Amino acid sequence: MIKHNLGRNNLGDELSEKLLSEHGPLLSGSALWQTLGFRNAAAFRQAKAQGRIDVPIFSLPNRRGNFAFTKNVADWLKAVAEEVHL
Repeated sequence: MIKHNLGRNNLGDELSEKLLSEHGPLLSGSALWQTLGFRNAAAFRQAKAQGRIDVPIFSLPNRRGNFAFTKNVADWLKAVAEEVHL
């Protein structure tokens, strides 16, 4: 049991490291909506408009599009994995 829980903790850390190395501290565009599990940008926009995204999404001055901190996305994915007992 302890080893299994340790694996869950490592999952979040490994995921954070992987996402950070590939995308940096911010996710945007297709990297954002694909990482959150949406099939396309339209599905992401609709979920955002309906308030169904559990990760803080924000805009930046003088930049187009939506952004999320990579760490927040990784933490959310880890929480989802723990919820479904992966």
